Amino acid sequence: MICNKLLDPDCNASRQVNTPKVYFNNVIQGLFSIFLLVAVIYFIWHFFMGAYHYIDSSGDPKKVEEAQKQLTYAFIGLGIAFAVFAILKLIGLLFGITSLETLTLPLPTL
Repeated sequence: MICNKLLDPDCNASRQVNTPKVYFNNVIQGLFSIFLLVAVIYFIWHFFMGAYHYIDSSGDPKKVEEAQKQLTYAFIGLGIAFAVFAILKLIGLLFGITSLETLTLPLPTL
């Protein structure tokens, strides 16, 4: 069992790693969390850059169209990231893969 009293004074037993299956579940959850974090940062960057280009277009139809495409692609990318989550959950449910069945969306915390 892995438990660090300095990082977690309560040393929650549910987060301890005592089998390879639990370790694999934690790795899958960690990788998906990183993937989703990168996708959200990508979305935020392209959303603000598309909004800036839209404001900066000064009514030029070509620049407006380019900014609209950038905004559209940002939302499509975010939709794909959440679709990957849904597909992984579905695969986990259909084939009984517990590491995918227990996959959760990571919520930001302070």
